[in-house]
Amino acid sequence: MNSLRSKLAYKTYSADLTQLPTLSKGKVHLDRIFYISLSGSHSYGTARKGSDIDLRGVWVPELSDSLNLTGKSSKGIHVKIDGNDLEMIPIKRFLYVTLRGNGNYLESLFEKKLFPSIEDSIDACGQFYEFYNNHWALNRRRMINDLQKSILHYGLNRSFKEHYLRFAQSQKDDFYKDYKVKCLLYTYRVLMAGIVLFREKRVEYNLSKLLKHYDSTYVKMLLSKYDLGQSLVNEPVLRQIEKEVEVMERDLQLAYEESDLPEKPNWNYFEEWLANLYVHWGIENEFPGDFGGEFV
Repeated sequence: MNSLRSKLAYKTYSADLTQLPTLSKGKVHLDRIFYISLSGSHSYGTARKGSDIDLRGVWVPELSDSLNLTGKSSKGIHVKIDGNDLEMIPIKRFLYVTLRGNGNYLESLFEKKLFPSIEDSIDACGQFYEFYNNHWALNRRRMINDLQKSILHYGLNRSFKEHYLRFAQSQKDDFYKDYKVKCLLYTYRVLMAGIVLFREKRVEYNLSKLLKHYDSTYVKMLLSKYDLGQSLVNEPVLRQIEKEVEVMERDLQLAYEESDLPEKPNWNYFEEWLANLYVHWGIENEFPGDFGGEFV
């Protein structure tokens, strides 16, 4: 039986996931992966030829690791597969850091999924018959889709502002060290993402798509310079760019002040969601049942 489940593929990149249990010292097994998404420049729309492919994922550990959402749990792992970075955290920690305002993992939930893929006829690590292949993938995608909807309705909250402001400030600080355009693009991206989240309750992370929601005078010019490998040292336009960034910071603050998002997420809802995930997943790693809901 030809298993596609053990592989990730994106354009010319591919990786054999069967390495993962060894690299993670047995912490993450293929049959417990919730999802793996693109991250970094390939997610943000700033990738160039030769850009590294960063991956971010979530796995579902044993039940004993997730009994209490606000208690301690397994930490994440950071490994390299075929030279590319893969960062993974357990589902409980994902919920904990995301609901406390971590925009990186919030975005990964809505990003293109490299695993599981409904286009692939995947098996469950060779443990189940081919009859279950598409059903398994579809159920996993239903779980992901249900969590996306749950985050939008019960998880978005006002704590995300600090993430976007801190990330933007760190990118600005990095920019003034060597005037690399990439840092300015990331500054624009994260401020725009925060503005869109608070104005529209929408999770958007790709720079080109963000431009449809927030206009910028200089992003396209910066993208062009970035593609050409140019810097902004002694560029007369730099002061105008700085002024636009200052306007965006004020717009983010205003969007935050005008937003009706709650101060905190609905923790009780996600405690129940996590318990429900284990019920449908199978506590002893049995074949996951139908999670319910319409697949989108």
